[in-house]
Amino acid sequence: GNGQIYVEFPGTNAKAFSLDNISSSIVDVVGMDGQFVVEKYTDSTVKITRSSGSGAGNRQISFVLQNIRNPEISGTTSTFTITTKSNAEVTIGTVTTVIGTRKNMTKLVLWPVVLFLMPQ
Repeated sequence: GNGQIYVEFPGTNAKAFSLDNISSSIVDVVGMDGQFVVEKYTDSTVKITRSSGSGAGNRQISFVLQNIRNPEISGTTSTFTITTKSNAEVTIGTVTTVIGTRKNMTKLVLWPVVLFLMPQ
């Protein structure tokens, strides 16, 4: 049903992603339905609130976050952390081992992040 997905981005300082211009919705959603509102929750975390959705069940889902600025330093990031919570803000599950991404940029660019969530 309804609830929240928190996506914590790795890195600090020059290795940090910038979430200041993140889009207010997700796109290319696969495996779940509903209405989605995206907001910058902290400097390193995005909160996605889902409403009017049916149960996602035990399946793989994916979505794209848009307008995230790459870190200033190229290379492979640390892992991302994803936490899901119920509508009452009770933690359903946390995965701390979401594989990092490779950055080969020589300048800062805005890019989409594609996340695949798989049941444990």
